[in-house]
Amino acid sequence: VASYPYVEQGIQKMLEEVPKEKVINAVPFYTRIWSTTGTDVSSQAVGMAMAQEYIKMGFYIGVGGVVTFKNAKKLKEVVENIPLTSIVLETDCPYMAPEPHRGERNDPGYIPLICGKMAGIKGVSADEMAKRVEENGARLFGI
Repeated sequence: VASYPYVEQGIQKMLEEVPKEKVINAVPFYTRIWSTTGTDVSSQAVGMAMAQEYIKMGFYIGVGGVVTFKNAKKLKEVVENIPLTSIVLETDCPYMAPEPHRGERNDPGYIPLICGKMAGIKGVSADEMAKRVEENGARLFGI
C-alpha cells in the first residue's frame, strides 16, 4: 500500500468519518469499497501486497468474473494466497461477465461460475467455497 498512499489515506478517512452501520459504495480508481460492520475492496485493482494490507485493515476482498479470464494472473495470485475468511463474491454487473460469457451483459446468475473458479484456485470444493463466501457475506452485512 505504500506505493498507493492516496488510496490508504482515502480509506482511512472514510473509516473515520462514516458510521460503521452505513453501507458505502465508493469507486476510486476501480477499487470498490464497502463499509458496514466490515468492509470490502474489489480485487480487480488490488495486487497481493495491497490485498494483505487491506485484510489487515479489516477489509474483505471482493472477487468477480475477472477471476475466470486467462490473463487475470495477478487476481488469481490474490485469490490463491488470501484466507478464505477474507473473500466475498461480486458480479460487477452489468460488466465483467465471467467466461464463457465474457463480453455479454453480466448477471448475478453467473456467481456459481465465479465461485467454481475460485474453488479450483483455492483447492476446495465448490460447495465449501460457496459456504465460506456466504458466511463472509453474512458477517460483512451483519445478517
